Amino acid sequence: MLAIGSVVFVWKGWAYLPLSLAGLFGITAHWGTVFKGDKFMHYFSVYGLRFGLWQPLGTWREFAVLSEHKISGTGGFMSSMNVRWQQYSLTLLRNGHREKRVVAVASHLDEARAMAKELTKHTPLTWVNYAPYISAATRARKRKHR
Repeated sequence: MLAIGSVVFVWKGWAYLPLSLAGLFGITAHWGTVFKGDKFMHYFSVYGLRFGLWQPLGTWREFAVLSEHKISGTGGFMSSMNVRWQQYSLTLLRNGHREKRVVAVASHLDEARAMAKELTKHTPLTWVNYAPYISAATRARKRKHR
């Protein structure tokens, strides 16, 4: 797409500039989170421009490093391929660890721990183990169905 857009741009001139930039859209697009004091911005970036709103940390006072197992599969008739991998996400937590928001993703545990140490150093957030609150009614229901 990028090559076609560039050729069309050179061939037809400035009228096709948006088409030539369409190929760069997928290459430059990413998401991220920026912390600044008691605020954070969860943003989407394309062509180096960040789109997002600053939000107060408010009740987001804790974060945890969560392990996630991912599976991706592809295949056709009589063949298939599955790829499995593990990643670690830094996740903001609130309301008894029921509400979560992913801040960053790392492929190795050491990398995730280093990011967590940086986050505790520069923000008022505390690093905790993920332990969602389970009510007495839920525990009773789980015991009943064992």
